[in-house]
Amino acid sequence: MGNPGIGGAGGIIRDSRGRLILAFSVGFGTKTSMQAKAKAMLVGVRLCAQQGLTQVLVESDSLVLVRVLNDECKRPWSIDKELEHIRRASFSTLKVQHCFREANRIADILAKEGCNKSMDEISIFGRTEDLPRLVRGEYRLDRMSYPSFRVRRRPSRLG
Repeated sequence: MGNPGIGGAGGIIRDSRGRLILAFSVGFGTKTSMQAKAKAMLVGVRLCAQQGLTQVLVESDSLVLVRVLNDECKRPWSIDKELEHIRRASFSTLKVQHCFREANRIADILAKEGCNKSMDEISIFGRTEDLPRLVRGEYRLDRMSYPSFRVRRRPSRLG
């Protein structure tokens, strides 16, 4: 919320069929948006490791972060520590790819929940019923392959 501003993170970990393994929401205190996204990815990667997952596909709506992790552009010093920890994660496969914000609604809602938490306070949701109400709805729509659309509003040409 703001840049820099109150930082929170959220994410969802699913199996290859899209079923919930767990979701999380965490508060970070004041961060830049890039720092919050890098920390969110690190929290998600660590939770994957704790679950014993070996093949991990990470999707992020931050194209810059994805490009940095894929060595396609220079890495900002402010997220150097998080990037090193992500890269050192011991998975047989760790792939990082970009997704549009519309495909990342669940993580976005959970991140907003994280902004309301104190620093490093984390909530873990292991069952669909435990997810916050707004997340449950998005999760169900996503599981049904319900599309989400990007709406662009053009400025009025009147007056």
